[in-house]
Amino acid sequence: MEALASRRSTRVYTPRSRTPRSPTGSPTPARMASSSPPVAGTSWTAEHVMAVGRDSTDRLVEQPADTPGRYATVFSMRAGEAIAFVGIVDVCVLQGMATVYEQCVGARWQRVYSPTSHPLASIRAISDDKETGEADDGEIDAIRALWAQRAGGVVVVVRTVQCGLESLGRVSPHADVFKLRPLAQRLRAQGGAEDSDVEAEVRLNAVLGMPGFAPVLYVTTDLQLLRVPTDWTQVLERSAQAPVQLNAAFAQVPPVYVVAGAQGLGKSTFARLLTNQLV
Repeated sequence: MEALASRRSTRVYTPRSRTPRSPTGSPTPARMASSSPPVAGTSWTAEHVMAVGRDSTDRLVEQPADTPGRYATVFSMRAGEAIAFVGIVDVCVLQGMATVYEQCVGARWQRVYSPTSHPLASIRAISDDKETGEADDGEIDAIRALWAQRAGGVVVVVRTVQCGLESLGRVSPHADVFKLRPLAQRLRAQGGAEDSDVEAEVRLNAVLGMPGFAPVLYVTTDLQLLRVPTDWTQVLERSAQAPVQLNAAFAQVPPVYVVAGAQGLGKSTFARLLTNQLV
């Protein structure tokens, strides 16, 4: 069995000199102008992190936090914190309430795709006073047992995924949309990089990053951060509460939604959020 170790840090991954901008009037998650400073994509206090791997018998075990190629990462978050990322992972919540793409995540695996070609997904901690219930999954139960006796908060698990899409870059460099370029390269296109910013994102990925999961500290001009306007949220909530429609035979009729608007207003993004809300 591999050596066991835990990691505890009080480092705060919140950019000091750059603060998130408030959403604009347009619902479009538009790219920022090249003259704008990077927007903070992650605000997270790294109190408790656990790396999970497999031993020689394929059993899930805790690993040293700096082990490369880990299978999963477990971390706690405070309500109001968020972690934006690039990649493909399965996500579940062991304790509390968190959302991804405005959809609540519970104690079961949910596949999340966050390519650089679209607004980035963010794991957002909502509340730490909600019980997620028992998981009908042996891996989740095993990870929960490894995490036992640690502090509370919103406890999130991300695990690596091998679905084939992560290898798009082998076909074409332009298709490598699930890989995050180093922050130094991204900031260079904006007229320079601050060493402290680059080091902070490197440390963040050393703590949380793993194959298929690259946390983003700064959303530079080549990336987009998903922003959901208030009117979108209201429509999504109403759609979830819509009454069931029945036909003449009293059989349930699937709902039909029409999303209309001019080019560039976010129709595809809204449709994805609506789909997540309904399934």
